Amino acid sequence: MSGRQDPRPVGDVAKYVADPQSAVGQYVRRREDRAPQCFTPWAQIAMTVLSASGLCWMVCFIDGDIDIWRVDDVAAYYEFCCAGSFFEKGARE
Repeated sequence: MSGRQDPRPVGDVAKYVADPQSAVGQYVRRREDRAPQCFTPWAQIAMTVLSASGLCWMVCFIDGDIDIWRVDDVAAYYEFCCAGSFFEKGARE
């Protein structure tokens, strides 16, 4: 862990939290609630959705599972990777 104490989003995370629609199509993962040193598998953001608790991303995992993640969840510790990166390259090789 980096030891970063400031919960405000930085870099790409800050950009996507400020404009959640711009994250659609990007790959994202988040810190696991039960094991803060572990992350979920990578998932692709399919769309933004409104819920009773606020604006969310609908994410789709490679195994077909779907989840809904709050955009402004500071405890999630999101990491992003662009859609044209190593995921598509790895599938062709």
